[in-house]
Amino acid sequence: MKTHPVSLRNVAFRLAAGENLNTQLEKYLEEAGAGFLWLYSIQAQIHSVTLGFWDIKTQVYERHTIQPIGPSRIEPGAVSGNVTWVDGKPFAHIHGSFYSAEASEEGRLLGGG
Repeated sequence: MKTHPVSLRNVAFRLAAGENLNTQLEKYLEEAGAGFLWLYSIQAQIHSVTLGFWDIKTQVYERHTIQPIGPSRIEPGAVSGNVTWVDGKPFAHIHGSFYSAEASEEGRLLGGG
């Protein structure tokens, strides 16, 4: 991941193919020694996206990966979230909607985790 300071409090991130957004943001929070990060936008073409849905009964996230068929990519619609500290470790909690050329019902899932 490469970082590009935009202003005193804003940083743009550029991830390489295959890098995990949540993992990279958690790593940045730890390395920067920050109290939290706020994510309000993503501009990308994504090969696959794993969404987590909180199961209130089991108290764990159900994970679902969306990967388009063929050469098409997934594009984010709206994405926002934060990275903060939970039990002494960085934790990313990001919600988003993602679209693919196939645009099936699951291609429009909104998830977090």
